[in-house]
Parts: sequence; C-alpha cells; structure tokens
Amino acid sequence: MVNSGGHGGSGAPRPRPFAAWGKVAAVLAAASVLLSAPRPPAEASARAVAAPRDSVRELTVTILADSRFRKRSGWRDLARGAIREAGRDLPRTAGIRLVPGGITPWDPSSGRLSLAAVLDEAAATRDTGGLTAVFLGLRPGDEADRAERGYAILGRPVMVVVAPTTDESMFGGGPARALALFVRHELGHVFGIPHLRGRNVMAAGPEERSWDFTPVSLDVLRANRSIDFGSRSPFLGCDLDVLRDAYSVWDERGECDPSLLVNLGVALHRERRPAEARAMFEAGLRRRPDSVVARLGLAQTTLASGDSAAARVQAERLSADPDLTAPERGILGGVWVSLGESARGDSLLTEAVAADSTAFAPWFNRGLARFRLGRLAGARADFERALAVEERPEGWFNLALVCDAAADTTAAIRAFTRYRTLVPAGPQYEQAGKFLERLETGAPRQAAPAGGH
Repeated sequence: MVNSGGHGGSGAPRPRPFAAWGKVAAVLAAASVLLSAPRPPAEASARAVAAPRDSVRELTVTILADSRFRKRSGWRDLARGAIREAGRDLPRTAGIRLVPGGITPWDPSSGRLSLAAVLDEAAATRDTGGLTAVFLGLRPGDEADRAERGYAILGRPVMVVVAPTTDESMFGGGPARALALFVRHELGHVFGIPHLRGRNVMAAGPEERSWDFTPVSLDVLRANRSIDFGSRSPFLGCDLDVLRDAYSVWDERGECDPSLLVNLGVALHRERRPAEARAMFEAGLRRRPDSVVARLGLAQTTLASGDSAAARVQAERLSADPDLTAPERGILGGVWVSLGESARGDSLLTEAVAADSTAFAPWFNRGLARFRLGRLAGARADFERALAVEERPEGWFNLALVCDAAADTTAAIRAFTRYRTLVPAGPQYEQAGKFLERLETGAPRQAAPAGGH
C-alpha cells in the first residue's frame, strides 16, 4: 500500500506508488498469478470480509514518545488525552473506537531523521497489534515549517505526529486539543483519505483545518474501518464499491492522490474485477504519467480483459525503462509470458528470482515460460520452487502438466490429485480428473496445453 497524503517525503528519484514516494504497497503479479504477495483465501476477499454497516471497530493505539516530547509537563496524560479526543465522535460517525494503549519512551536511533525514516524505524520496533502513534517534540528548525507536523501511510500500522508547542491553542482547547487535531489528520491518512481542499480536518495546512471530516471522508473511514493493517495487499477487508465511488469523486475534483487510485486498482484486480481496476489505473496515470505500478497494472488488466494490443503497448514502454526494479522486471516478465513472448519473459523473471526467491509469482511465471519453451526440467524445478514458497492450486496443476509431458506418471498423478484436493469443483477440476483417468488407465498421452491455469 502507499501513502495517502501524509506529510514528508522519501527522497525517491521519481514517484513510484508501490515502493517509493515514502509509501508501502502490495505488489502486482503477472501471467496466471493474480498477486505476488500472499493471496488471501477465497472466503477472505475484500467484499466478503468488509465490516458490517453498523459494526464498530475497537482500535488500540500504542504510544511511543521521544525525549523532546517527554520534556513537556504531563506528557503521558497529554498523549492519551489526544488519542481519546481525536476519536471521541468516531464510533458514531465512522464505526471506529480509539482506545489509548501502552505508552513507551522511545527515541529514533540517531540525529535529525526525516519523518519518513522515523516511521520506518518505529515500525521495525513495533510488536503489538492495532495502531502505533509516535509523538515527537519539536526539533530545531521545525518551527519554520509548520506543514511538517506528521507522516502517515495508507494501511500502515504506525503514524508520526509532531506535537504543537505548548502555547499553540486551536479552537480554544489548549495543547491536548491541538495535538488531537494532528492525530486526527494523520489517522485520516492511515485510513485512506488524501489532503482535501476547504475547511476540514484533512486540509493540507494546519491553519486551514477544522475539526470535522467531510461526508465523503466519513464514507471512506467506514469503508476502510476493517482494513488489515500491515497487509501487503491494499484495501484487504474494505468496501471497494464505496472506495471506488469516493475516489472517483475526489479524482474529478483533482483531490485524490494518484497512489490511492492505483492501490484501489490493485485491490479490484485482486478481486477479479479487471474493468474497474483498469479504470483506476488509467485515472492514476492521468495524474501521474510516470507511475510504473499503474502501467504494470494496466498491462495486466488489459490482458485480463482480452486486450492484448493495449497490454503490449504498456509492456513495450515498460521494457524501455532502465530503472525498473528487479520485482518490477519480474512482473513485466510475466506480462510478456502471457503475451506469448516466453523467451523475453524468462530473462526478466530470472532477474526477479535472483533478487528475491521468496515470492510465488516469479517462480511460477518462469515455470510457464520454460514449459512453453520446451525446457521441461527447468519448468518442473520452477513450479516446485513456487509451491515451496506457497501452496497454490495453479502450482500443482502446472507441475502435473509438466510431469505428464516428461512421462513421469507417478509425479503427475500425485500433483493432479493434490490439485483436486485444493480445488474441489469447477472446469479445471474436471480437466484434472480426465488427466488422472488417462494416467491411471495407461491410455496414450494426448497433447496438453503448455502451462497455464
């Protein structure tokens, strides 16, 4: 998942919603694999687990406080009070109840870290559920940049808040109320709300903010209140229909950050809604034409929609980019395999598995490429590596095909049988049954598809 509009920056050379822009994201997959991140079980789809309309999520907020914040009188009560005040009306309006949790003294490891670095470092130390709020006191130079008061990332379980000075009173409520306003703003980003124009809590500048969320913002909070914090899969457990409508409204107004659109595209793609996913990727590209992730997503969704010509256009453009990361090159390799360019895909996927051998998709997709190239031993090894990472039905089905093609009847029977255990119904189940019948009766082998599912 990626940044939803928090302050600060990552220093990345170019916006890249998944890995750069100071944000976190799920990773798109390729070819026959929908996601390279661990895939939620079918019953845990975003639509299936979205919170009931009238439910309230209780969210414990653990507090970390740095030495400058701890210099303030009554800092523990101030931090807890800010959490309670920030969420006072949210059970009624958004279905979220904030509960102050433990409070721990904590300091960044060294010097004047950026807020993004503080967030990453705090996340590495976090060992509790719920959400963590890092309270920082003002540092030398911070007073000159009042916008640098917080940092938060969509779906990330940690947010950073820089406390206003003790003499800064907003709405006549004193320092606790002022601090609560910053907590409330960053909480909005965690739950997928971008900076919005006008007088509301999500206004970019502190002086422009009011206490209230806009009606559309409240819709997003409710749609995302069951979000799976820390998941590599964006908007898992959320109401994607509400998000689609809300982000489309903000996009028309020029207020929705492109990364939110792209992440929603990934979520819709995960849920096998390619036309809607494609629309989100296209919207993200209109706002950020150099978004690599949006182009990868667009290549995949156009493929899923049967528009191979459009997918090829995106794949060629991505292939000309010398700055693709190894995971991105692996995703692109899977696209080329799906487009029938197995040798081209094999080369890119080899780079991906060399850089990271812990993802299912690159191994599986390289197995497809090598199967189609007639390299049966290599294909078998790749499918076996993919299944060692994560047991997925498509891995067993394709392993069975390659074992059958290599005349290893025993291994093919075992793999088809395991596939039918994992997928107890459907066209592929019936096809696997026909293979098993032939293998078990010793009937002559007929041509099988060269990999796929």
